[in-house]
Amino acid sequence: MARPFRELRDRMSPEAQRKSEEKAREMLKEMLLREFDADMHISTLRRHVEKMGGSLEITARFPEGDVSLSQF
Repeated sequence: MARPFRELRDRMSPEAQRKSEEKAREMLKEMLLREFDADMHISTLRRHVEKMGGSLEITARFPEGDVSLSQF
């Protein structure tokens, strides 16, 4: 997460942090829906998620077991 954002967030009340995180998730969801219409690259999705302080994990599920895909 970018340092200035983290510092600002740390000064917010827990309620304000929760609302901010909900809004950020909603904005990310809307942006991703628009991007997927344009066939987004996984690297683009990863950058967006990481900018919000998250990490992207992709798992393929098979009857024999799950495979974590990390080469993107």
